[in-house]
Amino acid sequence: MKFSVCAVFVLFAVSAYAADDLYNQGARALLGVYDACSRSEFGMSACIKKRAISVIDRVARLDTFTVNEGLKVVKNSNAPEFKPINENELEQTLPRSVEARDEALTELLVERVAKFFNARTVQIEFPKLNNDELARSLEEGMG
Repeated sequence: MKFSVCAVFVLFAVSAYAADDLYNQGARALLGVYDACSRSEFGMSACIKKRAISVIDRVARLDTFTVNEGLKVVKNSNAPEFKPINENELEQTLPRSVEARDEALTELLVERVAKFFNARTVQIEFPKLNNDELARSLEEGMG
C-alpha cells in the first residue's frame, strides 16, 4: 500500500515538470491535497472525502461548465436548489469516532454526487464541417 502511494506521488511529481501549465496546476493541487490529508488527525480517507464534498459543492453552483471542447455539463432548468455546506458546518455535524465519521462522510459524498448528476445534462457539440471537409476526411480514411 505504501509503495503504491509513493508511486502515485512520484508520478504526479514527475508529470508536474513534463506537462503544460494546466496539468501542472492539477498536479500541484493533487499534491497539496495529498500533503494536507496525510497529516489529518482523522485519516486520509476522511480528509479526501471532505475535500471532494467541497469541490462538488463549488461545481454545483455553476450553471454550465466545459469539460472539453464540445463537451459541456449543463444544469437542468427544473433542478432543485443545491444547498452547499461549508467546512465548519460539516465539521460540526460529523461524529467524533473515526469509523462513524468515515461512514457519515461516505453517505454525504454519495448523496452529493447523486444530487449533482441528477440535476445535470451532458451536451455534446460536434465540430462544424462543410461538404468539402467531410468528403476529404472520408477519402483520407479510405485511402
